[in-house]
Amino acid sequence: MSGSRKKLAKALSKTTGVPMNMAIKFINVTLQEIINETMHSGKLNIKNFGTFKYKTAPEKKVVNLSTMEKIKMQARKTIAFKPSKTLHRYINNGQN
Repeated sequence: MSGSRKKLAKALSKTTGVPMNMAIKFINVTLQEIINETMHSGKLNIKNFGTFKYKTAPEKKVVNLSTMEKIKMQARKTIAFKPSKTLHRYINNGQN
């Protein structure tokens, strides 16, 4: 588990009073459900937070800078996140 998940779980545990192991489980299930729903429906909008989008990045040509060899990079699937206007304003107004 990464440090960020631990921080989230610790904050959740502290503010709600749930045990740390339950907070970790909650964080993991929430993140997995975000991924599942985004992949299943192609898009997940969480009001006042942002939108997750499942999309395919097209195939493209790139250059290996150490050998200058041209390589074809295969198309790949990815999830993108776009913050809501509310979250964007919150971040840019320095309210942490």
